[in-house]
Amino acid sequence: MSQLLNKVKSFFSDAHTKDITIWAFISFGLKIGATILQFLFVMLLSRNLGADGMGKYSLCLSIITIASIIGNIGIDKALLRFVPVLSANEHWDRVRKVFNMGSLVALGAGILVSIVLWFLSDWIFIEVLQRESLGEYLRWFVIAIVPLAFITNMTEAFKGLKMITTSLLLKSFIPIIGIVGVYLLVPEFGVKGIVWTYDAAVIIIMIGGLLMWYLGSEKLKRPSLPSKEAFNFNTLFKSSFPLYGLAIFQQIIVSAPIILLGIYVEDNETGQFFNAQKVSIMTSLFLIAFNTILASKVGHFFAKEQMGILQRTVQRATLLVSVLAAPIFIFLFIFSDWTMSVFGDDFTDGGILLQVLLIGKFVSVVLGPVGLILIVGGRERIMRNTVIISAILIVVVNVILLPRIGVMGAAVASSVAITTQNLLAAFFVKKEFNIITLPTFLFKRTA
Repeated sequence: MSQLLNKVKSFFSDAHTKDITIWAFISFGLKIGATILQFLFVMLLSRNLGADGMGKYSLCLSIITIASIIGNIGIDKALLRFVPVLSANEHWDRVRKVFNMGSLVALGAGILVSIVLWFLSDWIFIEVLQRESLGEYLRWFVIAIVPLAFITNMTEAFKGLKMITTSLLLKSFIPIIGIVGVYLLVPEFGVKGIVWTYDAAVIIIMIGGLLMWYLGSEKLKRPSLPSKEAFNFNTLFKSSFPLYGLAIFQQIIVSAPIILLGIYVEDNETGQFFNAQKVSIMTSLFLIAFNTILASKVGHFFAKEQMGILQRTVQRATLLVSVLAAPIFIFLFIFSDWTMSVFGDDFTDGGILLQVLLIGKFVSVVLGPVGLILIVGGRERIMRNTVIISAILIVVVNVILLPRIGVMGAAVASSVAITTQNLLAAFFVKKEFNIITLPTFLFKRTA
């Protein structure tokens, strides 16, 4: 016992652990603020639209989010892959270059996807989903595809530069503007009003983010150290295409249940699942906050080939995240019905859905930043393959369970898929880098 206590006492003696912890708590503070705003936005919107309206909104939003990722061609994941390593080596010219190239690709591909989706909007609902058409909502939502891709790219790029506050604040303004729209537009225009609000929010944030990137980043104005290797579109696409599949299938894991629910159940049950999904993310807040900081740290350790320090740092981060997330998980699990009732009487039955979703989220927290290590460590294809397996699994399990147990099938499928993805990623982190993210240092004997 004394040895275990000594391990715990010496936890923060490591400089990297201290740095990550301090910044992670700053990140968490910003993240929890953004989550509170998001929760308030969803609550107010739910009380205005009801479960039925939330179901329609979430279905269209899921389609648009997938379309945005398709149009982005994996650029956001490529930025997460390259920016931390390039900045660690002070190749600032390449950081600027990779972002500019990625922006051009995202712009062109995003416009093309937007045009295609505009014309296919009615066909998607009537022929594919076999339900009433929500094409009018979807056509208005198309406006958000390009701005949403740019915001995602800038979030990852700022994260790679360790500009954590800027990275976190980008998407935090969406619920703020959304709350304004709930009061000004939703009472009169319903679902269409919140779609217009979302479009305005992402356009405003995209413009602000680009101004901060090109005018406000002092790091990007620094002179670069010389490098012998060239960086061009081939270099970018070599990494982005494997990550492209990763990004698409990651979003499928999130959105497939909602889209399939649009086929098998009523809109009110889709709305319950959407809100339960949003609440379950609260368990992962600490992991998201720590990953925001770890991205640049992990890139630095890989660049310097400091694998021992990398393992020690991620193990300590994983332990701390698990300890901090446990009370949130326990509270939400026990008081799931009460939590869902906050959105309105239509959502109370979603308590059991929240409990099932929380299990999958907490497993990902306990296993730590395994996906981040694979991506930054240059194993994009492996990470992509684990996500593909999980995406296929979530679709198959949904198709099997939804006709039999309804919306509960979507919750079970989601937890199974998330657990599978993280277990596979943890296995490959060990196989490829001989790194264990679980805090095994607690159980080693000291001399």
